[in-house]
Amino acid sequence: MINIPAASLKEASKLLNRVRFTRATLSALSHVLATTDQTGVTLAVTDLDCWLETRIPTAGPCEGPETFLIPADALAAALKADKGGTVSFARKGPKGNPTVRLSVTCGGMPVNTSHPTVETDGFPPRPVVEGFATVIPARTVEVLGMVAPCASTDPARYVLNGVLFTPGDGGMLVATDGRRLAGAPATVPDREFILPSEAVKVLGHPDFLKGPATVTLDEDPEKGLVCFQSGNHTLASKTIEGNFPNWRQIVPRGMVASVTVAESRRAAVVGWLRSLPGTSTAVDLARGKRGVLVLAHANRDGAASTIEVPVETTGEPPPVSLDPSFLADALEIASTLWITDSLSPVVARRADGIFCVVMPRRPTMPVEQPAEAPVPREAQPVQAAA
Repeated sequence: MINIPAASLKEASKLLNRVRFTRATLSALSHVLATTDQTGVTLAVTDLDCWLETRIPTAGPCEGPETFLIPADALAAALKADKGGTVSFARKGPKGNPTVRLSVTCGGMPVNTSHPTVETDGFPPRPVVEGFATVIPARTVEVLGMVAPCASTDPARYVLNGVLFTPGDGGMLVATDGRRLAGAPATVPDREFILPSEAVKVLGHPDFLKGPATVTLDEDPEKGLVCFQSGNHTLASKTIEGNFPNWRQIVPRGMVASVTVAESRRAAVVGWLRSLPGTSTAVDLARGKRGVLVLAHANRDGAASTIEVPVETTGEPPPVSLDPSFLADALEIASTLWITDSLSPVVARRADGIFCVVMPRRPTMPVEQPAEAPVPREAQPVQAAA
C-alpha cells in the first residue's frame, strides 16, 4: 500500500499531465507507474517519446518496495480527495488480473473504489541516458519557453517541430516555422540537438524553473536521447533527427530604423492583435504624427480597424505589413521593432539579445500618411547586432 499526501499528489499530477499519457492507444501507457521504497514514491508516465517522472514523499512509512500501475481513472478519482487528506493506493488481485484499490476522504466521508489495472510487464523500461552532463541555469529553461512558440506545428516539417540547442555563437536556443524565427542566448550543452516541442512543454512547468538543471546527452548520438534532471523531477526525451536550417542567414543585418512601443501600451497592443479575426489577414504599420505608430487592419469582408500607438523611433521606419498573430508574438518578446524596408524581415530585439524575426506580407490597405513634415531623426542610426 502507498499512502500519499493529497496535496503532493495534486501537484505531481499537474506535471505528469504535461505528457499526454491518458490518450495512449497502448493500455499500459495510459497508466502511471508507481515505485516505492523506504524514502518515498516515484511516479512516472511515458508516451514512448518522453519519459517523465517525479518523486514525492509518502504519508508515513511504506510496507516495503513495491511497483504497480495506477490507471488514469484511479488517479482522477484520487485528485478529488479533501485538502489535507491522504490518498491510499493498494494493488490487489492475482497476477494477470490485478486491480488498484483507492481509499480517500471526500467531503469528510471515506470513499473506497476498485479500478482494473494491468501488470507492469507491459510498461516500457526507464530510458538509460549515459554521457557528459552539463549544468544549465533556470534562465535557460525560462528563455526556452519564450522562443518555443515560433516552432512549427506542421508534421510535414518535422525537423522544425522543436527548439534547436546549439553551442554556436556562445550558446543559442532557436525555433522557427519558416515565417518567423525566435532566438535567445543561453547556456547549453556543447553538442547540438533539437528538442521536440512536446518535451519543451514539459520543461515549461514551474517545477523546472525553480533552479538549475542537469542536462545529459547520450554519448551515442544514434540513440538520440537527452535527459533533464531538476530537483525531484526527471525528463528523458528523444531528440529530432535532421538538419536544422541555417537560421543565421534569416536574421537581417545593418538595420538603422526602429520603433519602440511604449511599455505601458504593449500588453494592450498585443491583446488587440490577438483579437483580430481571420487567419490570413495582415496589419499594416506606418508612421503617423510624431511619436505615433498607426496599425491598420482589414479583412476580406471589408471590416477595418485602426489604432494609434505611442512609440519612440530611430531613423525613418518605412511602412510594413505583418501577420497580426506573428506581430503579437514578436511584441511579446520585445517592444522594439527594427525595420529595413517593406519587403525585408522585421526584427523585434531585446537588450539581452533575445530576438524574433517576422517575415512581412503584402500590404492589405493603404494607410493615410499625415500632412506634416516627415519625422526627424531623433537619434543617430543604430547598427543592429547580428
